[in-house]
Amino acid sequence: MKAMILAAGRGERLRPITDTVPKPLIEIGGKTMLERAVENLKKAGVFSFVINTWHLADKVESFLKEKKYFGADFYISREDYLLDTGGGLKKAAQLFKGEKSFFVYNSDILCDFDLNLMRKEFDRKPVLGLLAVKKRPASRKFIFDEKNSLCGWLNDKTGEKIVKKTAKIEKILPFCGIQLLSPDIFAFFPNEEKFPLTQLYLDTAGRGGEIACFEYENGLWHDIGNEEKLAAAVRALEKKLLNSPKIWYN
Repeated sequence: MKAMILAAGRGERLRPITDTVPKPLIEIGGKTMLERAVENLKKAGVFSFVINTWHLADKVESFLKEKKYFGADFYISREDYLLDTGGGLKKAAQLFKGEKSFFVYNSDILCDFDLNLMRKEFDRKPVLGLLAVKKRPASRKFIFDEKNSLCGWLNDKTGEKIVKKTAKIEKILPFCGIQLLSPDIFAFFPNEEKFPLTQLYLDTAGRGGEIACFEYENGLWHDIGNEEKLAAAVRALEKKLLNSPKIWYN
């Protein structure tokens, strides 16, 4: 199984850290965010990776080489300029042809979700996209109907709300930066070279393509979008490690 790790962003809100260290190489608990992403995806049977690079691309690619690519196949999709999340996936689309499904995973999230649960749900009911969501504080959220299908978008800060007129709203939940996609979704990609995945999902749902949600109720999840969030992620991991069962040998 393949996965794409999104790792091209500049990380503006984490400057000056990201002036010299790309976000995927920021360490938490002695491991980089990139290494943690690879480990979590491997647990779900992923051993072939596509990673897009742009900001400090040489450092990301050198790190992968030093780590011997974590014993997996890696394809580097280096961008000449930042293409946003959707554009980055579009550039690498040919690498996913022939796959039944593939993960797309943000490299700036600290997460221990069991991704096998998403795979099982996708196998049970294939859709164009399955989005990981979780109840947590967030201003931007997806809106889903009674069938768990995407039907809108909400931004609490700006008051923006987009929703299908005929939809019966069931859930309003924030996205967790993990998605399981069918290659059939490429048929819904816009002509633009640069665009966000969020807009793609809303447009796809508006055109009749099914984008569904998979809600994780348990598990660690933090993004490291700014210094405050990075500090919170560090504290959460430290707390988890402190409370983990200990094995003592005599």
